[in-house]
Amino acid sequence: MQRLVWFNSTEFGCFILVVFPLFYALGALPSRTGTPRIVFLLVASYFFYMYWNPVYVLLLIASTVIDYACGLAFLKWPREKRKKLVWISATANLGILAFFKYGKFLYGSVQGAMAHAGIALPDYPATWAFALPVGISFYTFQSMSYTIDLYREKTRVETSFLRFALFVSFFPQLVAGPIEKARHLLREIKDGVPRARPIDAMGAIQQITYGLFKKVAIADSLAVVINPVFASPESYSGALVLTATIFFSFQIYCDFSGYSDIAIGIAKLFGIRISTNFFFPYFATNITQFWRTWHISLSSWLKEYVYFTLGGNRKSRIRTYVNLLVTMLLGGLWHGASWNFVFWGFLHGLYLAIHKRALVAKQTLSPAGGAPFGQWLRIPILLFGGLFTFSLVTLTWIPFRCVEFSDTLACCTRMITWAPSAVGSPKIGIEVLGHCWLLVGMLMAFDAFYKCEFHRWQRAAWVDCVKCVLPAIFVSLSVVFGATQAQQFIYFQF
Repeated sequence: MQRLVWFNSTEFGCFILVVFPLFYALGALPSRTGTPRIVFLLVASYFFYMYWNPVYVLLLIASTVIDYACGLAFLKWPREKRKKLVWISATANLGILAFFKYGKFLYGSVQGAMAHAGIALPDYPATWAFALPVGISFYTFQSMSYTIDLYREKTRVETSFLRFALFVSFFPQLVAGPIEKARHLLREIKDGVPRARPIDAMGAIQQITYGLFKKVAIADSLAVVINPVFASPESYSGALVLTATIFFSFQIYCDFSGYSDIAIGIAKLFGIRISTNFFFPYFATNITQFWRTWHISLSSWLKEYVYFTLGGNRKSRIRTYVNLLVTMLLGGLWHGASWNFVFWGFLHGLYLAIHKRALVAKQTLSPAGGAPFGQWLRIPILLFGGLFTFSLVTLTWIPFRCVEFSDTLACCTRMITWAPSAVGSPKIGIEVLGHCWLLVGMLMAFDAFYKCEFHRWQRAAWVDCVKCVLPAIFVSLSVVFGATQAQQFIYFQF
């Protein structure tokens, strides 16, 4: 993969150093709507995407044109026929996604089922085994939601093709989100680009540097332990498999939230505010709260466009649990063409259904809304809930991380039996493990500071002084603890 799309690469740094000053220099051209800047950002975004693979930009343009045309048709078609426009948009976008991301997986599943019935199907055509277009899961969902929102009358038709194309392809969040809704990002583009003033420049720099620290120092360093263990779990002890599993919880969090932080910070420098994607999820005290703070843009998309469409919790209790399971199954499948991801989604759907049922039982025990076991147990219960939720989420990352289901079983077996390392297995030094645990401790300390700052210390004068020096601290820590070999972001494969 070309490294320009990596936020932690020199190529991307050079790209920003060119794009940013030119964007503001275009302010000298008179335009009330900011058209020169919009055109420039659109060209820059297409160049950013084409640098990876020029041909696949045609898919991005196709998704843009289809949904833009559907949007214009809302101005002309009578209300009773507009549902057809939603079907056109969904069929086109999901068709593109299904062919390029799930074609081989679906064919292989059918081929396996037919083989059990004694019917042999030919192998999947090698000429159809395309490389997965980077970001396709993100921009197809984002573009498709525009037509759905028009049908639900939650946004207005965008008549400017340039603004709509930039909404679909805005480079900071193009390849790994956050998944933006049209009613938010189109307004930001319309208002922010002509104004062209950075939003909280100091906060943006702080967010960018914290994101780089999470990616370069933490996520890439943890990969040194994680990758060999999950590549051959049967070779390592149960203790080391458990350690690698815990590390993966922090790796995927730092990798993805680091990308989101950088994307949000860069967008702020262009005068555009994009949505928060993570809000300290590992401090969640229950699984529902976890999904309200983890990959917020995807979970809110699934909730609004899948869960509510299925009926949400407006029907029977059993139907509510089924809706949760179906929504999370689709969420798992969104992450990748593998039964491992489907299983991961099923588990999270099951957890959410159980938690919803537990809330009903809690209300039965305490119908007035008070604490059923007394206020004095509140803090221990919250601590236990946080530890239990983190443990549950961490163990469920195993099928997410493993390539084959047999590897998932091997990891679980090694941990349950607390098996020793296999004879002749590679060793991972205690200093490497200590280095990783130190980085995890730093992450939790910084996240705890930001969480307390948001909830308790917003008006404290000393907090502003601390935040002013944090960018320099993050850069220094990235230099000192940064991994020797940069790696692409995990969510680029989705």
